[in-house]
Amino acid sequence: MPIVLLDLLLRLLLLLLLLLLLLLLLLLLLLLLLLLLLQGSCVIA
Repeated sequence: MPIVLLDLLLRLLLLLLLLLLLLLLLLLLLLLLLLLLLQGSCVIA
């Protein structure tokens, strides 16, 4: 029984890590987009 619980915990931890990585990637993409928009507005002005 403890082995199954450990496996479940490990899976949950891996899923959480993957979610965190995805969130970080999304944030980086958003920052890049914002920078691009800022640069674009600077070029236009």
